[in-house]
Amino acid sequence: MALSDKESDDSKEDDSKEDRWGRRQFSVGKRECFICEKMNGIDDRKFVRRFSTSVESNYSGEHATTIDRDASVFGQNKIRKCSFPSCTLRFHENCFLVFTEGSSPNGPSDFLPRIHILDRNGDLCINLKDSKKWICPQHECNFCHQELLRTRAFQGKFIRCVKCVFAWHRSCVIVGSLHMDQKRDRYVLCPRHNSVKRVSKRNIPYCIKCENSFDNESQEMACDFCIRSFCHNCVRKNKTKEVKVESNPFVCDFCRCFDFPRIGDYVLATYKSKFWPARTLHADLLPVSLYSVNNFIEKLRKPGYVLVEWIEGLNVPNYDVVTCRDLVSFPKTLSCSFWNRMKIHANIYKATEAIYANSKAVGIKRPLPREVKAEILPKYTRIKTNINMRLARARSNIAEFGHCVCESINGKRCTVAHGCLNRISMTECPEDCDATYFERRNALTGGTKRQVLKRTAGVHGNENSLLLSQKMCTNNFLRYHDTNDDKLFMEEKPTKLKGFGAFAKCDINESTDLTEYIGQVITKEEYLEKLRFRSLFNDLEASYFGMQLTNDFYVDARNYGSIARSFNHSCEPNTKVDAVTVDGIYRLKISTIKNIKKDEELTFDYDTEITDGLVGMECFCGSKNCRLIIGKKANAARKTGIVKGYSMLNEQTNNDNGEGIQSRTTGFENFSGVIIYENSNHCDREHIERKQRKHAKENTQKKTKLVRFPDFDLILP
Repeated sequence: MALSDKESDDSKEDDSKEDRWGRRQFSVGKRECFICEKMNGIDDRKFVRRFSTSVESNYSGEHATTIDRDASVFGQNKIRKCSFPSCTLRFHENCFLVFTEGSSPNGPSDFLPRIHILDRNGDLCINLKDSKKWICPQHECNFCHQELLRTRAFQGKFIRCVKCVFAWHRSCVIVGSLHMDQKRDRYVLCPRHNSVKRVSKRNIPYCIKCENSFDNESQEMACDFCIRSFCHNCVRKNKTKEVKVESNPFVCDFCRCFDFPRIGDYVLATYKSKFWPARTLHADLLPVSLYSVNNFIEKLRKPGYVLVEWIEGLNVPNYDVVTCRDLVSFPKTLSCSFWNRMKIHANIYKATEAIYANSKAVGIKRPLPREVKAEILPKYTRIKTNINMRLARARSNIAEFGHCVCESINGKRCTVAHGCLNRISMTECPEDCDATYFERRNALTGGTKRQVLKRTAGVHGNENSLLLSQKMCTNNFLRYHDTNDDKLFMEEKPTKLKGFGAFAKCDINESTDLTEYIGQVITKEEYLEKLRFRSLFNDLEASYFGMQLTNDFYVDARNYGSIARSFNHSCEPNTKVDAVTVDGIYRLKISTIKNIKKDEELTFDYDTEITDGLVGMECFCGSKNCRLIIGKKANAARKTGIVKGYSMLNEQTNNDNGEGIQSRTTGFENFSGVIIYENSNHCDREHIERKQRKHAKENTQKKTKLVRFPDFDLILP
C-alpha cells in the first residue's frame, strides 16, 4: 500500500531512529537486556504465563516445567549477545530461558527458548553448560514456527517487526501486518500492535480442528476475539482444560499467538454476517479506482486490516478490506461440511474446486518459502568407521564360531549356499579364514611333516598380499569395506517429501552387500535423552538418524556418518539392515533383498511399533501396499512374529533389557513414542541347532578341539 509523502517521511524518520545501530532494537539500549531492559543482574522478577483454554496444545505441562527448571538451575545470568552475525541484540541468560509470548502450560508458544540454544555442532543443546550459540527470536520465521516447520524457520532472510522481537520470511508475513518501508521492505508493524476488534458477531459453523459441523450449540466453543470455533471432543482429545467462566471471555490460542494466515493464502472471510471464500492480498494490489471506496485506504494504513479478493468465479474481481480476526484459513479438504452449503452458489463452488485441485499443499507438504534455498547435499561429516566403535563389544558369554569348514565352490567360500555357520550366526569369518582353509587342505594332502609345514608357511606368507578379488572367503564384507566406494554406485539426492534419499547409480543385484551404517556409537541413555529432548519441540521437519546396535548402545549418524544415513523408509523396501559381529564388535550391514534398477531409491522398512495412544508418522513411500503410516500398532505387530533382534525399528528403546543384540533403525522424519518388540522364529532356531550338532559331531570324529557354541538369542529373519 503506497503511503502519502508526509506519512512516508514520518515512517523513514521512525525507521532511522529504530535502526540507529544497524539493526532495529525496538527502543532497547544497546547493552540492555531486551526482556528486562536492564544491564545488570535482574531482580526476582516473575514472568507470568497466561493460561490457555484452547485446543491448540502442542506442548505438555512437562515441557513448560522442563524449561522453567533449566532456567532456575542454570547458575549464570550474564549479558549475552546474540550469536547471529551482525546482530547486536543482548539479553540475560535467565531472562532468555523464561521468555515466552502467547504461551501457557497447556498451549503453544510464539517462542521456545531452548530451540534457539545450540552446541558446537549446531544441534539442540541439552546441557546448557555445553552451549555455544544463543540465537535471538529475530532470526526465526514466526509463521513457520506456528506451522511446526521449525527447521526451515531458521533458514533464509527475514523481515522484522518494528515494535516486537518477532520476524518472518517475506513470503510468510501474516495478514494484518503493515509494511513500514516500501523501498527496502525490511520492517513491518505486526498485528500484535493494534486494537482492531472483530466485526462479525458469528463464528464459523464447524470445528477448526476436526472440521466437523456442530449438532447443537452446546457442542461449540466459540472464541470471543475471532471467528474460530472448536468442538468439545477436540478439546478433550488435546487434554486442554476446559475453563470458561461467564465473566471471562474465551480466547483461543490462535489469537494468543497471532497464528493468522499468510498474505496470499486462501481464507474464509466474513461479509454481512456470512462466510465466503477469498484470497488475501498485499495492500499494494488494491486498484487505484477503489482508493476512496469504504475508507479502504485509511484502513490499510493501520495494522490489523487485510485486503481480500472474493472468490466468485467472475471475470472482474471484487475486493474488500476486513480485519485479521474476521477470517480463517481454508478447510483442509473440500469434504468439509462447510462446502455443502456453498453448492447452491454454482460459480463460487466451481471456482473453489479449481483452487483445491491446483492449490499449494499445507503443513509438511508446504513448499519452501522463496527466501529459503533448498540444500543440495546433506550437512554432516563423512567418516569411514564408527566413532567409539569398540564400545559395542560382544558380551563375554557369546563366543564366535571361529574358523568354518566351508569348501570352495567355483572359487568362492562361505557363501549362502555353503551354509556357513559364521554367516548364519551373523558373524564375519576371521581374517585368516582362507589361510586356515589352505592349511587344512595341505594337511589332508599328505607328505612329510616338513613338507606340510613348508606349504603352510607359504600360505600364511601370501595371505596378506592377496587382493580382495583374489580372496575366496565372501563372509568378510565389513572388514574390507571402504565407504569411499559407496559413491561409485550410490548417491544422495533431495526428495520431494522425505528430505534426502539414497539412489542407485547403476543396476544392483539381489543379495548384494551395499554399505555399513556408521556414525557415533553412544550409550542408550545418552541417545534417548537427546531423543526425548528433541521430541519436545514437535518439529515436523526434524530428522533422526539413530539405530540401536545392542541393548546398551546406539549408532547416531546425525553429525557423523556416510550415505547410509540417507536411506528412507518404504513399506516395500529393497534393502535390509543386519547386526553383524566383526572381531567381537557389533556393526550394522546394509544389503539388498531384491534386484535394484538404476536411479531407484534405496530403502528399508523401519518396521516401527506404535504404542497405544500415539499416532504413526505419515508414510510417503508411494508403494502399492503402503500402510500410510510408518509402523504398526503394538498388538498387531506382535502377532506378525517378527524376528527378535533384526527388526528395523524406529526411535525408542526396548524397555525389556534382555540379552542378545538388536538392530533397529530410526526414521529420517519426526516420530516419537515407539518401543521394541521381540519374537522368535523357531524354524530358524532349529536349523542353527542342527548345524551346531552336525559341526560338533564332525569335529569330534576328527578328534579335533571342539569349538564352544553359544546359546543363541539371535534368530535370522
